[in-house]
Amino acid sequence: MSSSERRLASDVAELKTTISAAACDVNRWTDVAQTLQSMIPDSKILFQVVEKEPTTVRQVIYSGFSDQTIEHYGAHYWKVNPWTKGVNEMEMSSFKRASELYPNRLLRETEFFADLVGPERGCDDATALKFAAHKDRYALLAVHHDFRHHEQTHARGKALLQSLVPGLRTALEINRLTNPFFHLEQNLIIPAHILLRRSSWRTRLV
Repeated sequence: MSSSERRLASDVAELKTTISAAACDVNRWTDVAQTLQSMIPDSKILFQVVEKEPTTVRQVIYSGFSDQTIEHYGAHYWKVNPWTKGVNEMEMSSFKRASELYPNRLLRETEFFADLVGPERGCDDATALKFAAHKDRYALLAVHHDFRHHEQTHARGKALLQSLVPGLRTALEINRLTNPFFHLEQNLIIPAHILLRRSSWRTRLV
């Protein structure tokens, strides 16, 4: 086994341990995002739970993005996210580049890019993984990065994540079974009214 293969195996093992911890304690999902970001140079991690009809972002957890960017995203810009339609149509357990979801040349002409993505910098491309779903709700993990560095970032992110999809899905299901907020609606894979933040998890009923 080469040194790069040993490093990858070690990183995957660390992520598996962190995901297992998140299965037992929902507060540890922040650790999953932060650990993944630390393993992918110049990345920004965004984990979302989205309801398709009507499209609504239910939860967000992140690492690497500024708090202000996420606050603006939660207040308005998720509603005009040009990548959303393509993500809604993704197959389960599949990886897609952001430019496959919406052309990069058109992205740069949008309000979403001008007011949110551009000022944040280093997040105008992404590798998206759609890894869990129930009814009209799905979970998405996106490794954002600079458009110019996509090939190496995509390869690294996919190498880390492709064997972790079952573990990610199982961890959410365990959360559903052990967290009382899952009882708001039967058989949801995650609680519908928890807003996840990088520094802390706040619970709010709506």
